[in-house]
Amino acid sequence: MFFVQYRQEILNMVSKNFMINLSNSNFFFHPYPHVLFKDIFDFTFYEKLCSEYPEIENLIKTTEKSTNELSKFNKFHLNNIDNENKFEGILKVRKNFREIYQHLASENFFQKLNNKLIENNIDLKLDYFKKKFFFKKIKHKFYFEFSSIPCNGGYILPHTDSPKKKITCVIPIISSSEKKISGINKIGTSLLVATEDKYKFNFYNKTVPFDATKEEKYIEFLPNQMFMFIKTYNSLHSVGPIQSIEKEYNYRKSLTITFIEQ
Repeated sequence: MFFVQYRQEILNMVSKNFMINLSNSNFFFHPYPHVLFKDIFDFTFYEKLCSEYPEIENLIKTTEKSTNELSKFNKFHLNNIDNENKFEGILKVRKNFREIYQHLASENFFQKLNNKLIENNIDLKLDYFKKKFFFKKIKHKFYFEFSSIPCNGGYILPHTDSPKKKITCVIPIISSSEKKISGINKIGTSLLVATEDKYKFNFYNKTVPFDATKEEKYIEFLPNQMFMFIKTYNSLHSVGPIQSIEKEYNYRKSLTITFIEQ
């Protein structure tokens, strides 16, 4: 009995180690380094994530203000850092999200992702553990967010992310049973360049007005993919304002995964 249980634990570990497929990837370097991973999950598992995604009443409306007094976001969210207790409550009753959260936060996934970057000439000198106070080690900070942006004008203003955010990943949540989203304007992520010099070096994440940017590339919002970008002084990006022409898709639902330097 012991050996049967041990074998099952090993099989579970192996399954989790390969939960996200990083083999189908395309790397790009303009306007800043970013990657698209396709077919990252087994189809059945991805559909389970879609069905378990929290309802809007379980998320929190953002209230953050940027330095120019415009709201940086118009979205609902829930994350493991700012809303820890409520977030843990959500995971307790969502088995598949609990598994993917544990997998993404693991050293194994961190190393796989870092190795993939290094193979493609992006070496960020990342370490899962950082030494601090002599021999004490601390892990990198891992951010996991449920994000739902309204399709009737929701947005995220142009910004570059805070300096401690090294890598950010966005995973769309679109069930096969939902309406097609091809008729929704600006539901993807816009990769931008600043059109005014005062915004072109933006390492400390100053919010930039939409009309002071130009879209260099548009990342389609598609099921079972992961969009990842590297934080730089010019990693300017935005979402929206989203407009649903047919009014049939209420929220842009996604997971945002970020690795933060402590």
